[in-house]
Amino acid sequence: MKIKKQKNPNRFKFYQLGGMIILVLLIGCAGCSSTPETNQAQANSPSPEASVSPSGKENTNKAEEPNKPESGEIQVPGEEKLQELVKGTLLEFNNALEQEDFTDFHQTISQAWQKEITPEELNEAFSELIDKQVNISAIRSLEAKFSEKPKITNINNFQVLSVDGNYPTEPLKTNFKLEYVLEEGSWKLSRIEVFFN
Repeated sequence: MKIKKQKNPNRFKFYQLGGMIILVLLIGCAGCSSTPETNQAQANSPSPEASVSPSGKENTNKAEEPNKPESGEIQVPGEEKLQELVKGTLLEFNNALEQEDFTDFHQTISQAWQKEITPEELNEAFSELIDKQVNISAIRSLEAKFSEKPKITNINNFQVLSVDGNYPTEPLKTNFKLEYVLEEGSWKLSRIEVFFN
C-alpha cells in the first residue's frame, strides 16, 4: 500500500493510506523561547487555582503543584495526575472542535503559545477536522496508554513535560504527543499532535 502525503496549508500533516485518510495534527509553540515575562511567571509560581471549563466542570488540564523534591528539581506528575492532564487537554480540544470555536481552548494553552497564535488561527488550522466532524469524546471513559515514559526536559529555560501515548478508541486508535510548559505552578499546553490509526 502506498502512503501519499498531501499538501495542506494548515499546520497538520495529512496522509492518505490507500482509501483511508490519516490525519496528523501538529501545532504548538515555536520553541517556547524564553522571555522576561515568562521567566518572571515561572519564578513567581504561586499555587494554581482550579478553573472551570465551558461545561462547568473543573478544568483537569491544570495539574496541581508539580512534584518538587527537596533538591527543588521538578518531577513528572504521578500516573493519576498525568491521566487527568492528558484527558482534560484532549477533551477541551474536542469541545473546541464540536463548538467550532477555539476561544476557550486558547485560554488553556501556555502564555508563550497564546502570543504566537489566535483562537481564529487555531480554528483555521483545525478547520478540516471541524468539517469532518471529528469527535474523540470516547476517550472520556478510557485510560491513556503511555508509549514512552513521560519526561521533563529543560528547553530554552522552560521545564517541558512530554507525554506520548494513545487511547484504544474504535475503529481507529486516538494517538497523541503533547508537550506542556510549567507556568505559574501549572502545566500549560505548548504543543499538540493528534493522529488516528
